[in-house]
Amino acid sequence: MGKLNELPIRNPTRLRRYDFSKSGAYFVTFNVTGMHRMLGTVVGAGSTRPPTKQTSYVELSVHGKIVDNAIQMLLEKFNCVFVDKYIVMPNHVHMIIIIDNHGQVDPAPILSSVVGYLKFQTMKEIKIRDFWQRSFHDHIIRNAESHNKIRRYIHINPSIWQHDCHYTE
Repeated sequence: MGKLNELPIRNPTRLRRYDFSKSGAYFVTFNVTGMHRMLGTVVGAGSTRPPTKQTSYVELSVHGKIVDNAIQMLLEKFNCVFVDKYIVMPNHVHMIIIIDNHGQVDPAPILSSVVGYLKFQTMKEIKIRDFWQRSFHDHIIRNAESHNKIRRYIHINPSIWQHDCHYTE
């Protein structure tokens, strides 16, 4: 019975009463269980040069390539869902998911269905049942300035890996 008491108390992270099937842009992050570095290795982090795609990148593992491929295939499953920008990091994934429904798909996919599908498909192919941590973090992107800031963060994420809150030794 001690094990149940050790589980963290989860507070809801979703915005209450918000329709996550509405057309919009969402910044999503989800993690590998235990924050294990199973998706790849950052190459070139810690460089003194300004962060660019050339100075550091993620060399994907077999599992990371499965996740990368599944992200690219999302449009085939959800024809009103687009992935604007993403990065597969060693132990987590950052994505900007755009739902562009405008009433054409009924019912419209909700954000949690899109992320849930992606996590399920990758777990099925990776063959590790609890590969992903439960749930995910999301942020509603409300304007172009925020959108551009998040796109830049995703782009430079490998370069700032050692300072990232998801970084583990």
